[in-house]
Amino acid sequence: MLFGDTEELDNIRGEELVSAKLLLKIRKRPSDMAEDDYNRAMSAMTRQITNDSGIAIKTRQGGTYTGEAVKDVKEVEVELTENGRLNEQQLKQLMEQYLQELENRQS
Repeated sequence: MLFGDTEELDNIRGEELVSAKLLLKIRKRPSDMAEDDYNRAMSAMTRQITNDSGIAIKTRQGGTYTGEAVKDVKEVEVELTENGRLNEQQLKQLMEQYLQELENRQS
């Protein structure tokens, strides 16, 4: 058994003796696929990646962008409903405004 002792496995993780690398090769959008469908597929694939500092995007031209470099954060205040839950309509509006801001930056 390679990692039979759980305590030893914790030590290996703690010492960072083992690492893993995930490589995703993403093709450009097929011409017969709608851009919205492509964006949804890309979003679904990358949504579960949470350690942005461990992400590196390499372009075909040789450029490298780290997740930390492309991360953008904006803090907002969202009202609570009478039940103590987030006001989803307000949150949706704030998210749409933020997306518009990001799109305007790229223009």
